[in-house]
Order: sequence, then structure tokens, then C-alpha cells
Amino acid sequence: MFHERLEPVSRRLMQTDVNHGALKLYEGRCHREEVAQQNDDGFSFLTPERYIELRLEDQLNYYSNKTPKLEKQVKQMQIAILVAGGVGTLLAAVGAELWVALTTALATSLTTWLVSRQLEETLVRYNQSAADLANVRDWWTKLSPAAKRNPKNIEQLVEVTEQVLETELSGWVQRMENALAQLKAAEEKGEKSDGDESQQKNEDTPPPPQADGSSPKAEPAASPGQHDT
Repeated sequence: MFHERLEPVSRRLMQTDVNHGALKLYEGRCHREEVAQQNDDGFSFLTPERYIELRLEDQLNYYSNKTPKLEKQVKQMQIAILVAGGVGTLLAAVGAELWVALTTALATSLTTWLVSRQLEETLVRYNQSAADLANVRDWWTKLSPAAKRNPKNIEQLVEVTEQVLETELSGWVQRMENALAQLKAAEEKGEKSDGDESQQKNEDTPPPPQADGSSPKAEPAASPGQHDT
């Protein structure tokens, strides 16, 4: 049963960004810089209190520590984009059109970087996940001691917490799948466009003159698949 639970977790993990880096061996602590649990061996039985401490609070602290940094990065990039655009407008007004292209390229690069990192979307997901985990923790805190021993409440605690974390993780996986699908569609569109241009060029090019002055026999137009793209 333990193996059956671990296998889908590991498969899902390999569909995230962690697949592009070296995986460190688990040594009884979390490798994140914000939180390092000293008393988690990874195998001991978890009481509800230990589950809240090692799982729920750990993730809640991670999101809470990340959101201020993400907000700062988003604001800095937005200010830089506005400054680059304003400088470009000023240069155009004073007649320095040569430098306008530089400021435009800078603003475009900053915007592309901000979109590619998806900092705003990440900030929204982290805030939502942190709020959901805080609600679960508050719900458990207000229960009476007898209710905390109820297996149904314990099961609900774990299910809701893991559902919140899975939703946040699924957002990363879905974003990567969408990005790969868009990239593949763009490549296929580019190949098709190159093939159409090659065919049109061959159809529009007149045949070379013959030595005897007679026109050559018409050859059938080549299909796009016969040209190198």
C-alpha cells in the first residue's frame, strides 16, 4: 500500500520543474531555505498535531514567506517597464529617435521576462493557497478535544489540506502543458508557412530560357511536402 501511494506521487513530481534539476536525497529534513524540519524522519506515525506542524504549517510558512518577495519583484518589474516606456516617449519628444528603439526593446524584454516567469499568477496562487491552509488550521483549532479524536475530522483535515496543495501543484503542471502545446503549435505553423512560401516562390518564378528559344514543357507544381522546410 505504501508503494502504491508513493508511485503516483513520484510520477506527478517528475511532471514539474523539479525534473530539470538534480534531486537531492531525503535526509529527514526539508531542503527549502525557508523551513527545515529537524524532527521529521519521514516514516514515523503522524498524529493530527504533528501533521499540522510538519505538513500544513510548513507549507503555510513557505507561501507566507514567498508572497512578499514575489510582490516586490512584480512591482519592481512593473516600475522598470513604465520607466523605460516614459524615457522612450521623452526621447521621441526631444527628437532623439535613434534611442527610442533601445528603450522600446528594453521595455519589451522586461515585459516578456515578467510574462515568462508568471510572477503575478504565482503570487495569486500562493496567496489563495495560504488563505485556504489558514482556514483549515483555524477550523481544526476551534474543534473540541473530543471532535479532534473523531476519525472523520482527522480524515477531513488531511483530505482538505492535500487538496489545497494538489491544486497549487496542478497549476504548475497545467501551465507547463499549455506552454508546450503553444510551442508545438507555433513550430507547426512556422513549418507550414515556410512550405507555403516555398511553393509560392516556385510557382511565381518564370522558367529559364532555352537555348533553342522554345519554351519548356510545363511541369506540375511541387507540393509543399516536396520542399525542404
